Amino acid sequence: MGGFLAYASVHGHALLARTLSLPQVWTDDRARCQHAGGPAEQRFATTPHLARPRLQRACAAGVPATGVTGESVYGAERRLRVWVEEQDHA
Repeated sequence: MGGFLAYASVHGHALLARTLSLPQVWTDDRARCQHAGGPAEQRFATTPHLARPRLQRACAAGVPATGVTGESVYGAERRLRVWVEEQDHA
């Protein structure tokens, strides 16, 4: 599983970032993670929690954005939505 950050404009689209997302039953079982080749440092995080660092890096890099979209899981995460609304996407 994974989380992805893509950019789209009238000129085209591009994948900007991706993050591995593992179910908590995997991250709670270190032997299972290791056997599957998962990173030793991987901890459980919800997909909205993983989204913010990707968005922060894009903002810091000056990626222009007039809007941000995501599936309903992201939209239901009020803290992420408020943070996005507070950003200057000029």
